[in-house]
Amino acid sequence: MIKRFQSHQGLTAMYRRTRKRLKRSDIDGYRIEKYDFGYRYIPKTASSSLKRLLYEIECGKQFENMFLPNGRFISVHNWVRKHRRESISSSKVRMIIIRDPIKRVLSAYADKVGRKKIISEAKVGERWPHLMGRLPPFDPSLSIFIKHLDDYSQISSIRHHTMPLISFLNGKNLRFFTDVFKIEDLPLAVQKIQQITGSKLEVGRENASGRKVSVADLTEEDIDRLIRYYADDYALLKGYYSPQDIK
Repeated sequence: MIKRFQSHQGLTAMYRRTRKRLKRSDIDGYRIEKYDFGYRYIPKTASSSLKRLLYEIECGKQFENMFLPNGRFISVHNWVRKHRRESISSSKVRMIIIRDPIKRVLSAYADKVGRKKIISEAKVGERWPHLMGRLPPFDPSLSIFIKHLDDYSQISSIRHHTMPLISFLNGKNLRFFTDVFKIEDLPLAVQKIQQITGSKLEVGRENASGRKVSVADLTEEDIDRLIRYYADDYALLKGYYSPQDIK
């Protein structure tokens, strides 16, 4: 649901926080000081759903997308960046949700290319006009998208949602976190949040990617390209996910 917010001052006053300057060695995320809890959100790992859950636990109501009087659109991601994003390095509980790298990029393709048409000629011309004439084909097939992933990553939304996991961890590995959950075990992560906060709220399903794209849609060449592209992630995720599981 989207509403037009007539006065953003009340929301801002209620949830205003002093952003602490991040050290170069810090990992930032959604921090709730009251519970000494930090969550490092990663695109395409149920982050929209978990941000909405944490917002509802804190604020006692569901988050609603809104427009400010100046026309600016505010999503839960905007709200978290402004009001809750800070270092989680000193948090007692440091949580992350992980996902197989190839399945993560497939989810990004289904959502950004298939559902939202981010790489359509119309969208690129409207939002990234400087890239007109500099990209491979618009509306790429899955194989074309994978083959030219670096080129399509000139589009900020594609880059953000397909960046390797290691790009978000500031040189750290998974030992930094006290709680690591595979996306397949998301209910266990929610149970942990419930234990910490005393809440009985459940996670909703946000940002569904429309038509599913699966590993079965990949050619052997696609798989080999992606394994090479996410080699560092697979090394980081050893013990959780393996390229052999894809093949």
